[in-house]
Amino acid sequence: MTSGDGWCAQVEVCCADMWDAYHEAAQAKLSNVRRVVDRFHVMKNLNEALSKTQRSIQNQANEDTKALLKGCRWLPFKNRENMTGEEREKPDKMLAASPELKTCYELKEGFRHWLIQHSDWHTDKVALQD
Repeated sequence: MTSGDGWCAQVEVCCADMWDAYHEAAQAKLSNVRRVVDRFHVMKNLNEALSKTQRSIQNQANEDTKALLKGCRWLPFKNRENMTGEEREKPDKMLAASPELKTCYELKEGFRHWLIQHSDWHTDKVALQD
Protein backbone atom coordinates (compact mmCIF):
# COMPACT_ATOMS: atom_id res chain seq x y z
CA MET A 1 0.00 0.00 0.00
CA THR A 2 1.35 3.41 -0.87
CA SER A 3 1.23 6.28 1.57
CA GLY A 4 -0.69 8.74 -0.54
CA ASP A 5 -3.33 11.29 0.42
CA GLY A 6 -5.99 8.62 1.01
CA TRP A 7 -3.78 6.70 3.40
CA CYS A 8 -2.73 9.90 5.21
CA ALA A 9 -6.38 10.89 5.66
CA GLN A 10 -7.04 7.62 7.51
CA VAL A 11 -4.29 8.12 10.10
CA GLU A 12 -5.85 9.14 13.42
CA VAL A 13 -2.88 9.42 15.80
CA CYS A 14 0.79 10.24 15.29
CA CYS A 15 3.21 9.52 18.13
CA ALA A 16 6.70 11.04 17.99
CA ASP A 17 9.39 12.34 20.27
CA MET A 18 9.50 16.04 21.16
CA TRP A 19 11.51 17.22 18.18
CA ASP A 20 9.51 19.98 16.47
CA ALA A 21 10.43 18.78 12.98
CA TYR A 22 8.51 15.52 13.50
CA HIS A 23 5.39 17.33 14.62
CA GLU A 24 5.68 19.89 11.81
CA ALA A 25 5.93 17.06 9.26
CA ALA A 26 2.93 15.34 10.81
CA GLN A 27 0.97 18.58 10.68
CA ALA A 28 1.90 19.08 7.03
CA LYS A 29 1.14 15.56 5.82
CA LEU A 30 -1.33 14.27 8.41
CA SER A 31 -3.38 17.36 9.11
CA ASN A 32 -6.29 15.47 10.71
CA VAL A 33 -4.28 13.51 13.26
CA ARG A 34 -3.98 13.95 16.98
CA ARG A 35 -0.28 14.43 17.62
CA VAL A 36 1.13 12.98 20.83
CA VAL A 37 4.57 12.78 22.40
CA ASP A 38 5.93 9.35 23.26
CA ARG A 39 6.24 8.59 26.95
CA PHE A 40 9.88 7.49 26.77
CA HIS A 41 11.01 11.01 25.89
CA VAL A 42 8.66 12.64 28.41
CA MET A 43 10.08 10.46 31.19
CA LYS A 44 13.62 11.07 29.95
CA ASN A 45 13.09 14.83 30.27
CA LEU A 46 11.51 14.46 33.71
CA ASN A 47 14.43 12.31 34.88
CA GLU A 48 16.93 14.83 33.52
CA ALA A 49 15.18 17.66 35.40
CA LEU A 50 15.14 15.55 38.57
CA SER A 51 18.84 14.77 38.17
CA LYS A 52 19.69 18.45 37.71
CA THR A 53 17.67 19.36 40.81
CA GLN A 54 19.27 16.55 42.79
CA ARG A 55 22.80 17.72 41.88
CA SER A 56 21.97 21.32 42.73
CA ILE A 57 20.53 20.37 46.13
CA GLN A 58 23.48 18.13 46.93
CA ASN A 59 25.99 20.84 45.99
CA GLN A 60 24.27 23.38 48.27
CA ALA A 61 23.51 21.03 51.16
CA ASN A 62 25.14 21.02 54.57
CA GLU A 63 27.53 18.18 55.42
CA ASP A 64 24.89 16.05 57.20
CA THR A 65 22.54 16.25 54.23
CA LYS A 66 25.38 15.53 51.80
CA ALA A 67 26.24 12.42 53.80
CA LEU A 68 22.60 11.33 53.70
CA LEU A 69 22.38 11.89 49.95
CA LYS A 70 25.68 10.15 49.21
CA GLY A 71 25.15 6.83 47.45
CA CYS A 72 21.60 7.71 46.42
CA ARG A 73 22.43 9.16 43.02
CA TRP A 74 20.44 6.65 40.94
CA LEU A 75 17.68 5.67 43.37
CA PRO A 76 15.18 8.38 42.35
CA PHE A 77 15.25 6.97 38.82
CA LYS A 78 14.65 3.35 39.73
CA ASN A 79 11.05 2.16 39.96
CA ARG A 80 10.21 1.35 43.59
CA GLU A 81 8.71 -1.97 42.58
CA ASN A 82 12.15 -2.97 41.23
CA MET A 83 14.11 -1.95 44.34
CA THR A 84 15.53 -4.35 46.87
CA GLY A 85 14.46 -4.05 50.51
CA GLU A 86 17.59 -2.10 51.41
CA GLU A 87 17.15 0.22 48.43
CA ARG A 88 13.55 1.02 49.45
CA GLU A 89 14.68 2.55 52.74
CA LYS A 90 17.17 4.99 51.19
CA PRO A 91 14.80 7.09 49.05
CA ASP A 92 12.58 7.84 52.05
CA LYS A 93 15.57 9.14 54.03
CA MET A 94 16.87 11.03 51.01
CA LEU A 95 13.51 12.66 50.28
CA ALA A 96 13.03 13.57 53.94
CA ALA A 97 16.28 15.54 53.76
CA SER A 98 15.01 17.82 50.97
CA PRO A 99 11.41 18.97 50.54
CA GLU A 100 12.27 20.32 47.07
CA LEU A 101 13.70 16.99 45.96
CA LYS A 102 10.70 15.19 47.46
CA THR A 103 8.29 17.37 45.49
CA CYS A 104 10.20 16.78 42.24
CA TYR A 105 10.33 13.04 42.85
CA GLU A 106 6.63 12.81 43.71
CA LEU A 107 5.66 14.75 40.58
CA LYS A 108 7.84 12.48 38.43
CA GLU A 109 6.43 9.33 40.04
CA GLY A 110 2.86 10.60 39.77
CA PHE A 111 3.36 11.21 36.08
CA ARG A 112 5.00 7.80 35.62
CA HIS A 113 2.04 6.09 37.29
CA TRP A 114 -0.36 8.05 35.13
CA LEU A 115 1.52 6.94 32.02
CA ILE A 116 1.45 3.24 32.89
CA GLN A 117 -2.23 3.06 33.73
CA HIS A 118 -3.77 0.28 31.71
CA SER A 119 -6.89 0.95 29.75
CA ASP A 120 -8.57 -0.82 26.91
CA TRP A 121 -8.63 0.32 23.30
CA HIS A 122 -12.17 1.73 23.50
CA THR A 123 -11.37 3.79 26.61
CA ASP A 124 -8.24 5.13 24.91
CA LYS A 125 -10.17 6.06 21.77
CA VAL A 126 -12.82 7.90 23.80
CA ALA A 127 -10.10 9.74 25.73
CA LEU A 128 -8.44 10.81 22.48
CA GLN A 129 -11.74 12.22 21.22
CA ASP A 130 -12.22 14.39 24.32
